[in-house]
Amino acid sequence: MDVITPKTQRIAVSDEGPRVHLAIGGMHALMPWEQARAIGRVLIAAAARAEETAKAEAVALDHALLLRADGIPFVDGAGRETRLRVGLTADPRILDEAAKEAAHNRELRRALPGGVRSSVQLPPPGVFATTLPAGPCDHAASIAARRSQT
Repeated sequence: MDVITPKTQRIAVSDEGPRVHLAIGGMHALMPWEQARAIGRVLIAAAARAEETAKAEAVALDHALLLRADGIPFVDGAGRETRLRVGLTADPRILDEAAKEAAHNRELRRALPGGVRSSVQLPPPGVFATTLPAGPCDHAASIAARRSQT
């Protein structure tokens, strides 16, 4: 397989028995097929991250649409209709931008009224009394000791 990169540098890849030959410009590498596969997986992962960064705006808008729609509707094996909540990215910057778009993008708000629903369940505010177990990890005693020192 020959690939011509934008800088007009020729990349050639071929198999020679149980080895893979990689030629980039004037550099050559002959490696076992296992190593070539490992390099391929790393290249694919790096390319996916680079593509996500390059298309961050589109990913944020698509993720905002999923947030606004409260997931993807589907019917489970028991015939119950439910929603599958998926994320398109793990990048916190893109997630933050998606949340802003879901909340403030006028077109999304008009197309999908009802607001951004959250699946996070928070307990009601209040004071809860608990007893901690005694022993080497007695956090209550260490906190009390630190407070008495100040």
